[in-house]
Amino acid sequence: MIEGALSGRVLTFYPLALMVGVAYAWAVHALESRGRAEGYTWLEVVVGVVLTLILCAPVIGIEASVAVLSMFVATGVPMIAVTIYRYEVARGEARKALIDDDAEETDATSSSRSSRRGGAAAPSGDEDVDAAAR
Repeated sequence: MIEGALSGRVLTFYPLALMVGVAYAWAVHALESRGRAEGYTWLEVVVGVVLTLILCAPVIGIEASVAVLSMFVATGVPMIAVTIYRYEVARGEARKALIDDDAEETDATSSSRSSRRGGAAAPSGDEDVDAAAR
């Protein structure tokens, strides 16, 4: 098996695989640096595996590539499902925390305003003039 993996025909695909790997790493880095890949690590892995299998097809044959792909699907789909579920739960919790923080901030602002009003001196009548002028 090792001898076949290092044959001249196979070795011609390694530079192409390296170039594809570098290009894909650059693309993933570009997406991640822009914050576009958050929650999609599973998809990065799937694309990488598919690229590898496409590159392997001329070496190991289409049938073998499809057989390996089917095994990756069988073992990967449950992990993908769990990852998506956990990501959605975390997003929901983060969204709820933001809403709760916003509600607390609104409550604090309104109570601060009412306490300032309650602690102020009795109205002199100028407030009505100021309100009418606005």
